[in-house]
Amino acid sequence: MLLAVAPVVAAAVIRLLGATLRYRDVCAEGVPVGHRVAGPTVFAFWHCSMLTCAHRFRGWGLRF
Repeated sequence: MLLAVAPVVAAAVIRLLGATLRYRDVCAEGVPVGHRVAGPTVFAFWHCSMLTCAHRFRGWGLRF
């Protein structure tokens, strides 16, 4: 039963937290924002920001 409920609860938590977040992309001048780079791209981030990344890039077909 836990395996059936956990994904639903996790998705709800991500949506609730995500509703309170604001994002700002910071990069050097002349460098495109990471998600606008053409072709396959690898993003690196700390494990503590996995939920925020899951919300920020939702619906983009990305895998974490």
